[in-house]
This record gives sequence, C-alpha cells and structure tokens, in this order.
Amino acid sequence: MKKSKCFAMFMAILLVCSLCLILSSCKFDKYKHTHEWLMEWSNDAENHWHKCKSCEEIKDKAKHTYTSGVCVCGKSEGGTEEKPSAEVLSYSLSEDGSFAICNGFIKDVKIPTKITIANEYEGKPVKEIGRSAFVKNTEITNVILGENIEIIRPYAFQSCTELKNIKFSNILKSLGECALSMTGLEEIIIPESVTSIGEYAFSDCEGLIGVTILGNIKSISDYTFSGCTSLKNITIPDGVANIGESAFSGCESLVDVTILGNIKNIQDYTFSDCTSLQNITIPDDVENIGEGAFDSCSNLASLIIPKSVTSIGEDVFNECTQLTLKVYPNSYGLKYAKENSIPYEIITVPASTVQIDKTSLSLHTGESSILVATITPNDVTDKVLVWTSSDSNIVKVDSNGKVIALSRGKLLLQLRQVMEKKHNVLLQL
Repeated sequence: MKKSKCFAMFMAILLVCSLCLILSSCKFDKYKHTHEWLMEWSNDAENHWHKCKSCEEIKDKAKHTYTSGVCVCGKSEGGTEEKPSAEVLSYSLSEDGSFAICNGFIKDVKIPTKITIANEYEGKPVKEIGRSAFVKNTEITNVILGENIEIIRPYAFQSCTELKNIKFSNILKSLGECALSMTGLEEIIIPESVTSIGEYAFSDCEGLIGVTILGNIKSISDYTFSGCTSLKNITIPDGVANIGESAFSGCESLVDVTILGNIKNIQDYTFSDCTSLQNITIPDDVENIGEGAFDSCSNLASLIIPKSVTSIGEDVFNECTQLTLKVYPNSYGLKYAKENSIPYEIITVPASTVQIDKTSLSLHTGESSILVATITPNDVTDKVLVWTSSDSNIVKVDSNGKVIALSRGKLLLQLRQVMEKKHNVLLQL
C-alpha cells in the first residue's frame, strides 16, 4: 500500500513537471531563444512571410508581387501556392565557407514546377547556382533567383525544356557555358550587372522570341544564341567588341540585327543560315568578316561593306541569291565583289567641304594666278570642279582654276562641285 502511494505521488510530480515544461515553451517564451528562420515562404491569399522553426514568430511579411505570373514565394498569380520546402533544394557552403551554393534538388522528392532560390543558407548568402544543378529537369517552368546570385555555373539549367521564365538577380555577373541552352525560355532580359556570357549559353532555345541585353558584356561568345529558331530581332549593345563564331547561326526567324558596339571582327559563320535576315548594318570599325559569316542568308538583299574592311573570308555570301553589295570607291569591298562576281553598287561619297586657298585676289590686266581647291573627304565620289566667272569679259578661268585678268573691274569667281556646294572668290582687277 505504501509503495502504491509513493508511485502515485511520483507520477503526480512527473505530470506537474511536464505541464511546466509545456507552459514554458517558446509559444509563451518567444524572446528567450534565438530564432531560426525557415528558408521556404509561408503565405496566404494576400501576403507571404518566413516563420521561425521553434515558435510562431514571423519576419519579412509583405504583399504578393508577381513577375511573369509568379511571386517570390512561389504563389502563382490568380492561382494557388506551389513552393519547394527547405528540404527540396540542396545547398552547400563554398570551400572557404564565405557563401553558399544551390546544388539543385535533393534525391527522391517531388519536383515542383516553380522554384525560388533562397537568399541565404546557414547565415551565408547564396551566390551561385552549381554546375549542372538542374540539368535535364523537365518539370520546372518558372525560376526566381535569390537576390544574392552572382554566378550561374555551366549546364545549370541545360535541357530544362519546360522552363519558360527565369528572373535573374540584379547583381548577376556571369552565365556559364550552356547555362540555359535547350530550355523553353520565351523572353529574357540580361541585367546590366552581367559582364560574361559563356559559349552556347542560350543555344537551341527554340521558343525564344525576345532578347534584351542590358549587360556590360565585351563579347558575345561562340554559339551563344545559335539555333534560337524563333528569335526575330536582336540589338547588340555599345561596348561589345566581338561577336563570336556561329553566335547567331541557324536563327532562321531573325529579321533585324542592330549592332551598336565598336565591333572589329565578325567571326566565322556568325549569321549563317539566318534565312529570314533582311536588315543589318555592319559598323564602320569592322576590319574582318570571317568565313561563311552570312552563308545562306537567302533573304538578305542589300549590305553595305564599310571602308574599314580589309579582309573577307571564303564563302561569306554563299547562297545569298538576292544580295547586292554596296561598296565604296577603291575599297576592299569593291575588289572582293568583283573577284567573286557578286552584284554591287558604288556608294556615292559627297564632299563635306570644298576649301579654296585664297578668298580674294587682286590682279593687273594680263596677269594670271592659279586657285587651288581642296575637297574632303579624300574618297569623295565626284572630284570634278566647275569654275565660272560672273563676267567673262573681265576675267577668264579654266577648268584647272587658272585665272587670267582681261580688263579692269570687280567680279565674283564661283567654284561649284557636283553636290551643289558653291564657293565664291572676290576678284579685283
């Protein structure tokens, strides 16, 4: 009997202790522990937020804002939430532990269609998407990169064929080789922060219609946009000094190309098989046009070859059946067109200025003087000058500018160039 009473008393004490522990939990003691925040978002119809793992505290509460129909929390505009949990995406720290890397999905999880890369992992900024992190994933349709992402490593999203939208961070610096090749992207905006785009980065994105390059890139690498069969126009920004080999080859819907940069070289096959290409202006600084650069651009009807060009490779205009080259007098472009039996037209170069070495002249009867005219630019098409006298009884002038005084008087001597730039000399005899 005594033992039973002791046992009952022990159980009562144990129950009281348990109740005390429950009542002292973080629900009622929320300021006496360090919050550890979940990486995934919680949300409702209007807002999203991060929750503490141990209590009911929240942070970062904000109203939904949608980019390409998806909020940062993963909620679709007009739809329901679809987001990965903290256990769906895999992260690791860099070798020196200074930042984190997103490595893709962990094994054996249900893959969501919309993913948001975290800003932090274990208190460190997530700066990179790892090599081949999401390669050949055919479920992903939308990706929002964390605000700290600076580098997308090679093959990170290659062959994500259903990926339609990706929102880059505003501090993204580098896109690796094949980073987004063979995806379902339809439109991309490359932010100003980007300085490097690797080879094949967007190659074979067959649904890609629009590309806006805001980045400060110096070069468009080999095959960057090759095989983007729906791309219709592209503007290559100022600052780009090189367009790589086959950079736009096979872009069969490409109609308009605008090049703003000081390009020196157009590499081999850069625009080959762009069968719809109609409008492109080669910058005045271009010196070399590589082999097959415009091969099979069958709709290209006219192209100006700048005076700066000193080298044109083989088969540059192969199968350009409608093309007429526009070339400058005495230029390499003219020489190339003649040697390769390509139809051409000579560009008329007007005189910008005609200067005479004297603005006034005083002669005695019977005296003569020669006036010298200088025309700029040096390659002006028409260098024929026409001299006329306002009174041929006072002065005679020949086609070489030789003036002969015949009698006393004053008159105007006029020099006219074919572009109707007129210059006058007052003669007093």
